[in-house]
Amino acid sequence: MPQDFAKALGLTDYETKVYLALYRYGQLTGSQAGEKAGVPNAKVYSTLKSLVEKNLAIRVHEKPMTFRCVEPDKAIAARLDEKKAELETAAKNAVNFFKKQPALSRGEEILGKIELNIGTEQRLRNSLRLHQAAKKYYYMISPVNFTLPIYLVKARAEAVKRGVDERFIVSRLDAENKAEVKKYCQVMEMRLLKDPDYKNLSIYVWDDRKFIIVVIDPANRTKSLTVTIDSSDLAKAMKKYFLELYKKARPIKPADLR
Repeated sequence: MPQDFAKALGLTDYETKVYLALYRYGQLTGSQAGEKAGVPNAKVYSTLKSLVEKNLAIRVHEKPMTFRCVEPDKAIAARLDEKKAELETAAKNAVNFFKKQPALSRGEEILGKIELNIGTEQRLRNSLRLHQAAKKYYYMISPVNFTLPIYLVKARAEAVKRGVDERFIVSRLDAENKAEVKKYCQVMEMRLLKDPDYKNLSIYVWDDRKFIIVVIDPANRTKSLTVTIDSSDLAKAMKKYFLELYKKARPIKPADLR
């Protein structure tokens, strides 16, 4: 089983081995599954139970207890539906959160949760501050449609050296922004996911604490509206969403930057 498949389904090493055994050999009793998979008897039944709970296996007989796997295409479809439901729930929670907030004005902070800023310079300075403070991770998706200040590239490089999990998805790569993307590729892996939804939109997620949404004026890229949301629950939801996009994106290769 490809590692990506097992990872996408959230399988442990034992679950992966048992699922493979069921897929290869068809219906198996618990002891047979353990033997074929090389999983200890003490662990095989709890592993099979977990696979059933994840809709990856079906119990077909009680005596002896016998199992078969759910076909991979159906397993993947079920997992995608589950992920979609998780994201839809996160989106609904976000909408409900915003509905409860009073109207916002420029630069106004509300209950320490939401801050609005207009202008690119303030946005870049906020990003610099968060990079310098990051301890766990800093994720970003952006069209990279303006010249990047060297201090921000340097801050990312320093964060990577500290062990911060820095991930960057660029949503476009062409002659106009290739030089700017190359700056970041020199300090970290960049991935490309061409998505028109992010033509004038950027998202940053930071340490399960904050996430930032930036809307860029397509008529004047020096103008942008930045919404900083200080909410652990929403940041975690946005992190899951980003990681789903990251799986779909492909690493940028040197040939892409020529």
